[in-house]
Amino acid sequence: MLATSAALTGISIIHLGVQVTEHTNARHPVVAEATAEGKMAVDVTGPVQPDLNQFPVVWLDPEPGFEDDQALVPPGLSALPRPGEAVLSPGLIALGYTSSDFGFDASDAGTGHDGAIGDAGLASRSEGFIYARVAEGRSLGDSATFSSGFGGPGSQYPVETTLDVPSAGAAILGAVWLLILPALLLMTSAARAESQIRTERADILWRLGIARRSIASLLALETLALAAMGAVLGVVAWAVAVAPRTSLSGIGATLLPQSFELPVYVIVAAVVLILLNGMLAALWVRRERSQPRIGRSILWVLPFTLCVGLMTVAGWAPQILGYDSFYDVGVAMLICAGVGATITLPMAIPALLGGMGAVGKLVRRPTVWLASRLVVTRRSTLARPAVMAAVLVYLAGATTAMIAALTTNPPVPVLASPDRAVWSVSWVDSRDSDIEMVTERATEAGAETLAVTPLPPPDPEDLFNGPVPLAEVTLPDCHAAQQFFGLDEQAVACTAGDAIVSDLPYLVKFGSQGNRDGDPAQPTSEMLLSVPTTWTEADAITLFSGLPAVNAWKLVGHDDFGTATYDWLAGGMIAATGLLAIGLIREIGDRVLVVVSERSHLLRAGLRSEEADWVYGLATMLPMFVALPLGYLAARVFAANGVSYLVTADSIDVVAIVALLVAGLTTVVIALTLWWQQRIDTP
Repeated sequence: MLATSAALTGISIIHLGVQVTEHTNARHPVVAEATAEGKMAVDVTGPVQPDLNQFPVVWLDPEPGFEDDQALVPPGLSALPRPGEAVLSPGLIALGYTSSDFGFDASDAGTGHDGAIGDAGLASRSEGFIYARVAEGRSLGDSATFSSGFGGPGSQYPVETTLDVPSAGAAILGAVWLLILPALLLMTSAARAESQIRTERADILWRLGIARRSIASLLALETLALAAMGAVLGVVAWAVAVAPRTSLSGIGATLLPQSFELPVYVIVAAVVLILLNGMLAALWVRRERSQPRIGRSILWVLPFTLCVGLMTVAGWAPQILGYDSFYDVGVAMLICAGVGATITLPMAIPALLGGMGAVGKLVRRPTVWLASRLVVTRRSTLARPAVMAAVLVYLAGATTAMIAALTTNPPVPVLASPDRAVWSVSWVDSRDSDIEMVTERATEAGAETLAVTPLPPPDPEDLFNGPVPLAEVTLPDCHAAQQFFGLDEQAVACTAGDAIVSDLPYLVKFGSQGNRDGDPAQPTSEMLLSVPTTWTEADAITLFSGLPAVNAWKLVGHDDFGTATYDWLAGGMIAATGLLAIGLIREIGDRVLVVVSERSHLLRAGLRSEEADWVYGLATMLPMFVALPLGYLAARVFAANGVSYLVTADSIDVVAIVALLVAGLTTVVIALTLWWQQRIDTP
C-alpha cells in the first residue's frame, strides 16, 4: 500500500511538472524572425519581495495598429492592459498587493478572479507574475525584443525567474529519485519478506515431489495476490489524500486545480509496474556459492564504480574544459550518475560481502568466524538490511548537501548593512525630466538618490587587476558616502578625491551638490536609491512609476532572495528517508524471524545462548560495516563534485551526521531485537 501510494504521488508530481512546463512555455513571447514581423516589443524585469522571492514583470508595448490584435494577448488575459496598467497574479493579490504597489494602474484584463491572471497563464496560483503595459508616450527602447505574439511556432523569449513549483525536468528527477525508486525498493523488500508458514509449506511441497520452480511460482502468485490487495488500498489512499489536493503539508505553493490528478491508464500502468516488481522480486532467488567468484563479483560492483567515477569526472571537468562551456553537460552528468548510484548501490553490496570471510580469519574467535561464514554463504539475504541502510545514507546525504547549497549559495550577493538598503534602479527610454521627477518623489518619501554616470569601457588588461568601476556617482565627502551606503570605513575605502565601495562597480567622486544629477548632455537611465531597511523593492520601484522597464538591483542591506524549491526538496528527502527507514526496520525484522527459526540449530551444535545471539548480531552488523561507508562515500563524492555547479554544498559534517544517525538507528534496532529474543528464551 505504502509503495503504491508513494509511486503514484511521484507520478502526480511528474504530471504537475509537465503541466507547469506547458503553461510557462505558453506565456513565453514568440520572437519575431525579422524586425518587420514584430507586432510588439517585450522586456522582462525581476523584482524581489521578501515574502515572494523573485518574480517576473513582463512589459508589453504593442506597435501602433496592433493594440487589439488577439495574437498579442498573453494566456490568462482577455485583452492587453491599457497603457500604464498591469495585471497581477492571484498569488500577489492573495498577499495583499495591488497594481499601485508596483507603480501601475489597475487593469481588468485578467480572466481570473477579481481581474487576476487566469489559470492558463499561471504555473501555480501562489506564484508572483505581472503583465504590465508601458505608459502612454513611452517605449521599451532599442534593447527590447520584438515578438509576433504568444503560442505560435518559432523561438521563444523566456520570461521566468524563480518558480515555486518544479518544472518538468526537476519534477521527473525528484520524483524518480526520491519517491519512485525508494518505493520500488520498499516493494522489493516486502515481496521477499520472511514467513515461517510459507517456508514450512514450501518444504512440505518439495518433500511431496513438486519441482522448485513450481513452488517458486506458487509463492510468487501468492505474493502477487497480497500485493494486489495492498496496491488497491494504495490507490484509494492516493485518490483520497493526494489527487484532489492543491497544496501539500510543508510546501508553500498553491497548485492549479487537478494538478495531481492522473488518467486512469497511468494509474493502471503504475499499479502493474509495482505488482510486476513485487512478483519478480519474489521469483528471483539467487543461489549463493560458498566461495564467491571474483570475476562475477567485479561485474556486479562495476556499475556502481562507474557512477562514482562519472560524478568525479563531472566535478573536475569545468576546471579543465571551462565552466561556461561544460555547465549544462556537467550538471546532467552529475545528476544522472547520482541517480545511477541509487540503482547500482544495491547491486554492489552483496558482491562486496563475498570478501567477509577474511574477517573470520583475522579475528580468531569462533563466533566471529561463524558470523563471517554466514555472511559469505547468505550474502544476498543478509545484505538486504545493509542495502536499505546504504541507500538511506546516500540519498539523505546527497539531498542534504543539495538543500545546504540552496541555503548557503545566494543567487545575488548583497553587502550586509543594518542601517541602510541601497538599490541600483535602471530604466529605458530615458528623458531629461526623469531624474528630477524621481528625486522629488524620493525626497517626499524620505529616500536619498544619486544619478549614475557611465564611465568609458575599461581596458581589458585592467580587468585582471581586480574590480574596475563601470560608473560613477558624486557625494560631498567620505562621511556622506559611508552614510549613503550604510557601510563603515572598511567597506568604503576613501582617498582625497574619491572612494571605492567594496564589491560594487561604482566610483564615488567627491564634489558639490550640483554635480549629483549626472551628465546633462546625456539623459541618465540609472540611479542609486538609499532608503531605510524597512523598505521593500516594491516601495523602491514605486518611486519610478511611469518609467518603462524599471529594473531594481539590491546592492546593500538584507538579502531578500529565498529558495522556492527548498520545501519541495526537503519534502522529497523526508519522503525518501521515511520509505527507506521503514524498509530498513522491516528487513531487520526479517532477521528476527530468521533468528527465531534457526537459533536452535546453533544451540544443538554446542553454542551457548549468548554466543548464538552474538553470531546473529554480528551477521547482521558485518554487512553494515561495508554498506554504511559505501553509502557515505557515494554521498560525499556527489556533494564534493556538485560544488563546482553550486548544486551542492560540500558539508562533510552534515553527510557524516546522516551516516551516524542511520548507523545508530540500525544498532538500536538490532540491540532491541537481541534483547527481545533473550526475553523470549528466558523462562
